[in-house]
Amino acid sequence: MMYAQLAATLLVAGVISFFDWMVACSAMLGGLVCIVPNGFVAWQFQRVKGTAVRRLVASEAGKFVLSGCLFAAVFILVETLHAGAFFAMFIVLQPMALLTPWLVQR
Repeated sequence: MMYAQLAATLLVAGVISFFDWMVACSAMLGGLVCIVPNGFVAWQFQRVKGTAVRRLVASEAGKFVLSGCLFAAVFILVETLHAGAFFAMFIVLQPMALLTPWLVQR
């Protein structure tokens, strides 16, 4: 799942970079803000001991906090952010977590 999200982010940002570097960087940041918390969930889910429900709750709570921190960091630290590209990439990558396993099975 994360590999598909990373590949989509790199592909889209790479194509956009031929036209506008700032928009490509904004799209890359949007992708990373989506991918990094998903990687945290995968890592945390394997690390936390206990039932599946406990592991899921712990990892999703951390994902929520990490996503908020990453959004805040991007908005505070990046001065020239193209908000449209940033949010478009973030939104496009969200359903990939659901669609990738379905597409792989086919």
